[in-house]
Amino acid sequence: MPKHCLVQKGEIVKGPMDLPKNWKNISNFPNAGEAKILAYGWWPVEEIKPSLDEETEKLEIDGLAVDDKAKVVLRYWVAVKKPEPTIGEQLSRTNNQMVRVLDEILAKGLIDKTQLSVETQELVALRQDLISQSEK
Repeated sequence: MPKHCLVQKGEIVKGPMDLPKNWKNISNFPNAGEAKILAYGWWPVEEIKPSLDEETEKLEIDGLAVDDKAKVVLRYWVAVKKPEPTIGEQLSRTNNQMVRVLDEILAKGLIDKTQLSVETQELVALRQDLISQSEK
C-alpha cells in the first residue's frame, strides 16, 4: 500500500506514512475503502522520481506538493551526485578485489600457496577459516 498524508485545508498535517491501523473509531482503517480513506483526509502519495545513474547518483527528497484536483500528494525526488568514496572505502574495495583475484589464481592452480609470502599464506588460511565458520 502506498504511503499517505493527512491533508487538511490543502495543507499536509501528517506524513508521508503508512495509514494508521485505527482512525476516528474505524478499526482496520487501511481496509476501509479508498473513498472513506479520502473522505477522512488521508491522501495517497505518488512518487515522482527521475531516472538516475546508479553508479554516480542517488535520490534525495526534494519536496511535497498537494494536488487538490487529483486528491494526491506528490513527493518529488531529485538525482544528486553521490559523494566520493572515502580513502578507507576505496582501500576496502581494492582489498576485496585483490582477494577475489588471489582466490581465482589459487583455484586455477596458476601458483601454489607455497609461492606466497608467509604473511599472505596466513591471511589466506585465516580467510578460509572465517568462510568455513560463516557457513556453519
